Amino acid sequence: MDEMWAFSHSVKCPVTREFAWRFWTNVSNWRLDADVEAVELNGPFAAGSQGVTLMRSSGRIEWRRRSA
Repeated sequence: MDEMWAFSHSVKCPVTREFAWRFWTNVSNWRLDADVEAVELNGPFAAGSQGVTLMRSSGRIEWRRRSA
């Protein structure tokens, strides 16, 4: 992972913060995005965890979760 960049996005939806966090941290839900072909998470979704997302449009993206 040579490149460093951050991604931020916000959406308003009528759910509790706890539900939204449980949904987002379940990486299998990321496949609801039609561009996501596969997601691999190495360990629990926590600060410092690493994974790979395979996107149909842009290929393989290796990532690491920063602290909250």
